[in-house]
Amino acid sequence: MSNLTKFQEQLITDIQKEFTKLNTKEEINSKGKKFTLATIEDCINEEVKFIDIIKKHNEKMIAAFSKMMLKEIKDFNKEFGKVIELKYEFTKYENSKGGLFSYMVENNKKSPENEYKSYETILYFVSKVKFNRGNDRWNFFNNADYRKYYLDFKREVASITLESGKKVQLYKIIGAQYLTKDWLNRGNGKKYDSLDEMLQRDDEVQRAMVQLVQK
Repeated sequence: MSNLTKFQEQLITDIQKEFTKLNTKEEINSKGKKFTLATIEDCINEEVKFIDIIKKHNEKMIAAFSKMMLKEIKDFNKEFGKVIELKYEFTKYENSKGGLFSYMVENNKKSPENEYKSYETILYFVSKVKFNRGNDRWNFFNNADYRKYYLDFKREVASITLESGKKVQLYKIIGAQYLTKDWLNRGNGKKYDSLDEMLQRDDEVQRAMVQLVQK
């Protein structure tokens, strides 16, 4: 967990006790233990149990990291709000929910054990002082210049081999991630665990912010 913030480490530490349930089950077919119908039922229920644990874990992570993300956005607007506004609930097109923070959270809650890269939030860094986009077809903010970055939940694969021999893999949410490229082009972009980390460590993001306020 060396790449995680203290906040993220504490959340994961608190949730780990749920996963110990999977490691404390009695050995099936061990010496002196009789194989019974109950043993078969245990094998069948094991996958359901694992899925339930991952869902509960992810539900807690969604709630905790959503709160953290909104605080980071609020802190950004408080610090840079005189010249740049960070918008996260904006869509140019009527009836479109793509790119909204609330849409990302809503869809992850529906099936929290899955991975939904395409539901990421679009973060618009909108200049309050520079207006030069003219008739650009992507002129979303009344000629104000802007840059786009992306926000999503950070995941890792949780894997278990069941007593039946079946291997089950699900996505476990372990944090937040700020991305310089959208979900289709993530391989060419950079990822950060917090908004402040992206601002402090990414030279390209820093240069873009300077350009947004440079008249």
